[in-house]
Amino acid sequence: MLATTRSDEVAAEDEQRQMRVFDTHEVAWAAGFFDGEGYMGLAHQHWRGKCRRQLHAHVSQTDPRPLERFRDAVQLGRVSKRITQPKSHPTWKPQRRWDVSSFEDVQALTGILWNYLSRPKRDQAKAALTAAREWRDHNADVRGRCHKGQ
Repeated sequence: MLATTRSDEVAAEDEQRQMRVFDTHEVAWAAGFFDGEGYMGLAHQHWRGKCRRQLHAHVSQTDPRPLERFRDAVQLGRVSKRITQPKSHPTWKPQRRWDVSSFEDVQALTGILWNYLSRPKRDQAKAALTAAREWRDHNADVRGRCHKGQ
């Protein structure tokens, strides 16, 4: 039996991703669901004095079944097993979350849903992808300290 390396696993995942077949009805449903419940943007994090911005897309729900259906329709992301309770809203029901957080996965999600998304959600996707690309390009060689307002 041959041992596989991490690069072999990544190559196999890429090949699988390229051969995906999508159910257009499920993708249309997923786009409507994401349009109403989803978010795509940059998360701004501070850690040990350094700035980090992470492109991500997520949908939160109290019932995991629509999140699982969404994940299956777009063939991306994961549904959290951990149930979160928003601290700012203690009377809200606990929530689960579907998310992706790599530039490539958010870009793929945008491409999968694009034909069915509303204009405002398309604008949100374009703005998020553009901001992430600009942030990455601007900070490619710099691991700077956080500045106010950044």
